[in-house]
Amino acid sequence: MKRFTFLSRAVSTLALAAFFFVTPTLAAPVIGFDQMPLESFKRYETLTYSALVNVFGVEQPTLVHMYVYGPMDDSGAEEHLIASHVYETSGVYEFTWDGKADGYSLPAGDYELRFKSGGLFQASESALRFEFELTDNYFVTVQEDDSSQADDSNGATDGSSDDSDDDSNNDGTADDTGSGDDASNADPDEDDLVDDISFSLQSLEPICAELKVDGVSQKVYEALEEGEHQIDLDELMDSEDLEPGDHEWGLYTDGLACGGSDEDEQLMASGQFTVAEREPDYSELCSIFTDIEPDHPDCPAIGYVYSIGAMTGYPDGTFRPKKILQRDEVSKISLMAFEFYKDGLDYCRGEDPFPDVRVNGDEPDWSAQYVCRGVEKNMITGYEGGEDEGYFRPARLVNIAEFLALFFRNLNETMPADSSASYANIPTGEWFTGFFRFAQDNDLLDTIPSSPTDDVPRLQVAKVLYKLYQLGML
Repeated sequence: MKRFTFLSRAVSTLALAAFFFVTPTLAAPVIGFDQMPLESFKRYETLTYSALVNVFGVEQPTLVHMYVYGPMDDSGAEEHLIASHVYETSGVYEFTWDGKADGYSLPAGDYELRFKSGGLFQASESALRFEFELTDNYFVTVQEDDSSQADDSNGATDGSSDDSDDDSNNDGTADDTGSGDDASNADPDEDDLVDDISFSLQSLEPICAELKVDGVSQKVYEALEEGEHQIDLDELMDSEDLEPGDHEWGLYTDGLACGGSDEDEQLMASGQFTVAEREPDYSELCSIFTDIEPDHPDCPAIGYVYSIGAMTGYPDGTFRPKKILQRDEVSKISLMAFEFYKDGLDYCRGEDPFPDVRVNGDEPDWSAQYVCRGVEKNMITGYEGGEDEGYFRPARLVNIAEFLALFFRNLNETMPADSSASYANIPTGEWFTGFFRFAQDNDLLDTIPSSPTDDVPRLQVAKVLYKLYQLGML
């Protein structure tokens, strides 16, 4: 739709008047715009534009022609007859216009609205001239939402195991695969990478439009009609090819006619959208393990812990989801999950961390460097009393309370108080109580533990870590 704005250059009032130069035998009416607020001069409604014209001093029927002249900054400016009317009496009359001349929409620019009596005189002798600006014949409004930023517009806007012993039942050392991309944390059920573009178009006639993303054409509309429009960018283009982050889009018109040149195009609407990080399909990594079926419901969790090097399986190619975790295994898993370990560094500095964890000798323990790093980070300790005092006991099984404490203490989260009640079989007032409450509040455990000393199978650990990742805590 064309949107026309009549801009008055009058200083004190809109009561602009001039006399017609007519022959002595004809009455000479005075024509002016009624005194009113400037914003009332133009009314945008039902595809018409109107103004009140005050005609006074009419002594006999008088023919008045109404013209639009312009665009004034164009050497090809023309005067277009808009309407003719016979005024028989003085009064206030409404002048209406559909925004067209000779059936065509006029191009944007500066114009004059001219009133002449009887068509007897030249443009320079017009009874009244009123200057105004004519903008494009469409109006576009971008629908904003909470996840995209767009400008309102009005026609010109804008992933091997080490050589650990097969009989040791220990995880092999991991490749330095990094920690995954914990900046994503996208909803795993969300298919779209980007938000839709929604806009409303008002137009006197279908227009030719072109959608560009980062300056590259994506779609051409040969006859974009008035109404509400929504563009699904994921369907329109291969959004996976776009780098994550912010991108710009623009809707252009080429002067209302398809086939126009680049010089003809004008920006109708513009905005910004954000391409989210697409979470890797960790389930594909299940094929690495011979004891995990590709359609295992927990493939995403198993694939995730493999991808960050936390649980890389055993030399025979198995994952062993039901195997109970040992202290040395937990040392590795926790360090890799929190990115506290880098493969190839000597964290032990040639010294055995415990009498039962050897760095030196012909057969050093696979977990020695992990244990040394855990001690360095104050994540793990040896036993401080009893018959095990001073030892680490790497092959000793870890219960669920110990596992939760080890991991949750390293989260940037505030743990509930030890007095917090949680699962029915977990007592309050114990050192581990708050950790179980945190697990319950965040739905981290699939089954209710019968006791804090319950064993922790490897699959349960994988699932807890994956959920923490999805929650943005890892």
